[in-house]
Amino acid sequence: WEALFRAALGTLADDADAMAILRATMEPVFFEAVRSGSRSTEETADLISAAITPWLEAAASRASPAGPEGFT
Repeated sequence: WEALFRAALGTLADDADAMAILRATMEPVFFEAVRSGSRSTEETADLISAAITPWLEAAASRASPAGPEGFT
């Protein structure tokens, strides 16, 4: 999992906060809590993505003067 997380984070791979956010969102308990028994898997994934992507993009922008392009 570590290599997958690092690849997904790109330029943020060494950012402890970004890694913590990604790890937390990958926990089944987190996913099921967001799912709330009423959302489909796709809806849940979309909601989580919508919540964390802006934060990750902002972190990537702060980390690199070139902006969030290095964030995958």
